[in-house]
Amino acid sequence: YLNANGIVTLAKELGEEYRHLTSGRIKVLKRAGKITPVPGPWRSDWPTLYLGGDVLDAHLALPIRQRHAEAC
Repeated sequence: YLNANGIVTLAKELGEEYRHLTSGRIKVLKRAGKITPVPGPWRSDWPTLYLGGDVLDAHLALPIRQRHAEAC
């Protein structure tokens, strides 16, 4: 189990296809219902934990929204 910061650190080591996997991206994946936190009797002051592999798979499966710069 990893928290968002642990997953981001892992993603940096895995290479180019995971370079956009940030804590913000993890929030997007959670809101989209693509990942769910690991259930458990965690302490309230502990960070939310996820299965790292599930987050990595969801990141690759859900396209990243492309941002377009507005023409002036």
